[in-house]
Amino acid sequence: MTELTSPQLDTPPSDRPEASRRRRIITRVVAGTVGAALVVGSATAFFVLTAERPVTDDSPAAVEVASVDGMGEVLVDGDGQALYIFEPDDAKDVTCTGGCAAKWPPLMVDAGAEPMVAAGIGAGRVGVIADQDGVDVATFDGWPLYRYTSDQLGQVTGSGRDQNGGTWWALTPSGERIRP
Repeated sequence: MTELTSPQLDTPPSDRPEASRRRRIITRVVAGTVGAALVVGSATAFFVLTAERPVTDDSPAAVEVASVDGMGEVLVDGDGQALYIFEPDDAKDVTCTGGCAAKWPPLMVDAGAEPMVAAGIGAGRVGVIADQDGVDVATFDGWPLYRYTSDQLGQVTGSGRDQNGGTWWALTPSGERIRP
């Protein structure tokens, strides 16, 4: 009697065509899943790094002047971020707090310190006022100064914006409101 053998039974399981095909499929699925996870992770990291966020740092508060295309000279902080005043402050109080301050953070000054002031800004025009929590905030002609988290460096997108119960204005070094 002749014994019939199947080539699949005589070959080791790893050399069988269907096993090899399954391994390739599993490898592709795993590679695709890992690749997708990397893309999602990268996109999430990009979003976190570029999303709007409060503008804060550990350097001393500074009021400087920068030239912005289409706007001329504008008051900026030490990082070059445009500075704004808020009409409801009425040159005496910090009224933008809570959710407002998350979008328009005040230019905070270290306790007992004075902001650094660049040349081209009149002497005595920059000062400090305490907000409702006793935190010192830089002022210009008595008006508390803020930054706008939607601005990028070199932008002044908040001037003339009616938001949080009042109008926001970027200023020239002479104190004029910049109209968009």
